[in-house]
Amino acid sequence: MTKAPTIRDIKNSLSPEKRLIEQDVWAIRYGIRPLSVYVAWLFIRLGVSCKQTVLMGLLLGLTGVFLIAVGSPQVTVTGIVALILGSLLDYVDGNIARATGTTDKLGAYLDLTSDNFMAAAVPIAVGLGTGNPLWGIVLALLYTYSTLSIMDGRQVFDDGKNVYRDQGWNLWRLAFVAGTNAQSLHLLVLVVLAVTGRMEWYLYVFTAIAACEIVAIIYRRLQGSSSAAVGD
Repeated sequence: MTKAPTIRDIKNSLSPEKRLIEQDVWAIRYGIRPLSVYVAWLFIRLGVSCKQTVLMGLLLGLTGVFLIAVGSPQVTVTGIVALILGSLLDYVDGNIARATGTTDKLGAYLDLTSDNFMAAAVPIAVGLGTGNPLWGIVLALLYTYSTLSIMDGRQVFDDGKNVYRDQGWNLWRLAFVAGTNAQSLHLLVLVVLAVTGRMEWYLYVFTAIAACEIVAIIYRRLQGSSSAAVGD
């Protein structure tokens, strides 16, 4: 019988690339990631697989999106809590897959597609729930473009990393760090705004953040292309 991975095993299973990506996103580095390790440890001992965790997270996410879109104050906070739990499971499933050696392309595909779907679905749900559907659609489109611009940029430029990764600090890296940290806390921000009855501000604030992020991505890619051309 194979020995179940320990807490240390699960922590050490995280790849250097993921550690690099998460190093400046403090909510993930010091909050979500450590908590996900212990949940993964529990799930493994309960016999919950990676794919089952992905499906559980997606179900929680869809439930949360529906409750937020309904727009009732009584259920909105419950919906956001469901989204937070689903977001946590998004990190748990990867921990389980790596620690148990059950990673596969189908599981990675389901995980990635559900992440991208939820990134677009949440702002649309907030837009519907607050009576601002156009703002929700705009934010969803900005999130989608931001994700695709980073992923396509990695493929085209073959750099295998986020565009803001530099050895030192500068204005653009600072802007990205601020933006990614704000976005990593977006569900907690949404809880506060829902409780205070100002949930529409989620759309305004994160639309501005997403737009600034896209401008920075385009600038850095153009800057990188110019540097490469000069070097050639």
